[in-house]
Amino acid sequence: MWLMETEAGRSLEQVYSSGITITDEQQTQLNARFGSDGSDQGSRILSVAGSSAEISIQGVLTNTPDFRALFFGGGNTTYSEIVSALLEAEASDSVKDITLAIDSPGGNINGLFATIEAIQQVTKPTRAVISNVGASAAFALASQADTLIASNHATLVGSIGVVSQLFVDEKIVTLTSTKAPKKAPDVSTAQGKKDVIAFLDDLHSKFVGEIARGRGVSVETVNSKFGQGGVLVASEAVKKGMIDEVLKPSLKIVTPNSIETKSEEIMDLNTLKAEHRELYNAVLNLGVQQERDRVTAHLTLGEASGDMKTTVEAIADGSELTSKITATHMAAGMNRTDLNANLEDGDNSNAGDGAGGDSAAGTGADAVQTLLQNSSIGA
Repeated sequence: MWLMETEAGRSLEQVYSSGITITDEQQTQLNARFGSDGSDQGSRILSVAGSSAEISIQGVLTNTPDFRALFFGGGNTTYSEIVSALLEAEASDSVKDITLAIDSPGGNINGLFATIEAIQQVTKPTRAVISNVGASAAFALASQADTLIASNHATLVGSIGVVSQLFVDEKIVTLTSTKAPKKAPDVSTAQGKKDVIAFLDDLHSKFVGEIARGRGVSVETVNSKFGQGGVLVASEAVKKGMIDEVLKPSLKIVTPNSIETKSEEIMDLNTLKAEHRELYNAVLNLGVQQERDRVTAHLTLGEASGDMKTTVEAIADGSELTSKITATHMAAGMNRTDLNANLEDGDNSNAGDGAGGDSAAGTGADAVQTLLQNSSIGA
């Protein structure tokens, strides 16, 4: 049962109906990647900068990791991940506020209401920032934050409603016990459709009730003004009370013919550090991590190929691990292999009674010299 923006839901439903599956081993690996294997590793979707925590909620929302949502739905975040990240941020003494960074078309209904309850129980100030899209289940999560913000005027929000796509196959006949006709409604009949819609209406009431509670409005307001199942751009959503504000662009355009050519004050490093300490720390930490990854990649390839000269030069001059550098390492590795092979051949030719030993030794030395000249090893 999906709580998703209509087009995204339809596309994902087609993937589900195609019967694509993965092995148990692949599912175990997926669970491990998403931190749902029972390990004590920190949350992959939680980051902390200074006293602020950010929880990244991206892609299709599901109760457990789902490779179809991950690869065919534009990404995947699980409800259990969100709850774990909330608990971790709430328990941290250093965290003073929490941001839900959302870009999601929605997701499955299973696990949604438990996650909504987890957000409601957070005692620290919360805000939700929606980028690109925050629809259906994702909007329901965002609505629970103290403040709901869109990153720009074109951000899409809403799609509030419950949808179920059912397929009718004339070759399949479904029968239910006499006293349980609603167990498997026949949607090819008017009564069957009525029964399914009644069930969807019950879910809709609970779904809308949570959104109304989060936004501090009535259920009637949500049903009548919040798009009636459609999506709205952020500028319209503000007018209807669906979100609180739209972030203003940080840059000001100044035309050459302007009488006054005032522009925004240039943000240098010292100003950023002094006035936006948390952002400064976040950018600094990101840079440190990227540099660590760059150096590690060079060292790994250098050790494998034996070409530490190229590695040291690349690290020193700030080079990324380009295809050219990789090719240089590969050539060095192959030359190293050829060198070892020639040395072994030379040793074998000198074995025995020593006949022809001087000639073999000379040949071996020439081979070594030639390989050294053609290789970066020892250069």
